[in-house]
Amino acid sequence: HDHKDAGLLTVLWQQEEQSALQAWHRASSTWLDVVPHEDALVLNAGDMLQVLTNDRVYAPPHRVVLRPEHRKKTRISAPFFYNPGFGALIEPLDVAQDEANYKPLSWAHFRRRRIAGDFADEGTEIQIEHFRTDLQ
Repeated sequence: HDHKDAGLLTVLWQQEEQSALQAWHRASSTWLDVVPHEDALVLNAGDMLQVLTNDRVYAPPHRVVLRPEHRKKTRISAPFFYNPGFGALIEPLDVAQDEANYKPLSWAHFRRRRIAGDFADEGTEIQIEHFRTDLQ
């Protein structure tokens, strides 16, 4: 299923032979293949980077789509998730309070609720949209 990464940044190494990762391209409203290149890493912005930059950086939805020709092959994908410290308070940087698109949020609370929605099936999965100031 498509999703956005919760943290700051995801660094991803993909197998060159198989492209399974797709990212949502807002401008064209379509899914684009993220084609692996030899000796290259994919950098993906997460929700916390979107909050810190007050929407200057967008955390794109992405998904894995296994094509029929790849179903019997082994696919290797090695992500590294760079996240805030568990005690961090995340809020937009370098903006006046009345210009902030997000209320300050606790990374610990956000991560716990995201995990509960992902794995424990405890209600609605929390998203950064729940902390937007313009949707209140």
